[in-house]
Amino acid sequence: YLSAIMSVYRSTAMAGVTMEQAGEAIADLANGYSSFNPADINKGMVENVALLKKLGVSGSQAAGVMETMHKVFGETKESADEAAVAVIGMGMKIGISTKKMAADAEKHLGTLAFHGEQAIEVFQGMAAAAKATGLEMDTLMGVASKFDTFADAADTAAKLNSVLGTQIDAMMGINMLETDRLKMISSELASSGFQYMDKYTQLYVAQSLGLKDVGAALKLAKMNADDWDQYMADMDAEKERLESEPMSLDSPEL
Repeated sequence: YLSAIMSVYRSTAMAGVTMEQAGEAIADLANGYSSFNPADINKGMVENVALLKKLGVSGSQAAGVMETMHKVFGETKESADEAAVAVIGMGMKIGISTKKMAADAEKHLGTLAFHGEQAIEVFQGMAAAAKATGLEMDTLMGVASKFDTFADAADTAAKLNSVLGTQIDAMMGINMLETDRLKMISSELASSGFQYMDKYTQLYVAQSLGLKDVGAALKLAKMNADDWDQYMADMDAEKERLESEPMSLDSPEL
């Protein structure tokens, strides 16, 4: 690997990547990217792993997201790293670190894979929702999953309708994207006056949504849809920039 290490080091030295870090990036790909070929090392991919590590992303996470983009979403071996960089980096413009985006992408992109090409957009929407509510993506995915099956959707809708006076349609919820489910629930909580209800009603609603406490439910109820839309637009712009320009640690956005 020495020649590849030297080549990557020369390409990324100005960004502060050491020879040792270039070697570590190659090792990360060898361990976490199944299409890695030691006889034909993709220098650009190694460079991106090295640069992502400088931004706080672990090498295993970077390789894992690249693996998902290639094996699950059909990116070529040559484009998987660029697609991964765009997904991991698109949150920086709205204040979500690459480390956080990489961790969430590694954990949740596979779960959203049944959406096909739309999965990346849904993941982006969940990141925007996390930013708008202050809740973890794990938490929001859990709320959205309450409408994954008919039994769970019917149970959740019945519980919420019984105490909020809402008319949440279980079948409609099943057919919604995860992001649209969150918007629906947030809107229903806000319009029902959830924040003014008594302690036990609030506890019941939070538990029905699988939330750990009333505070989390209030964050969801108070989510600003306009903020969400702006976060989505900002991430769209950053994703497009990262797809069209080489990643650089000198970029003001990064």
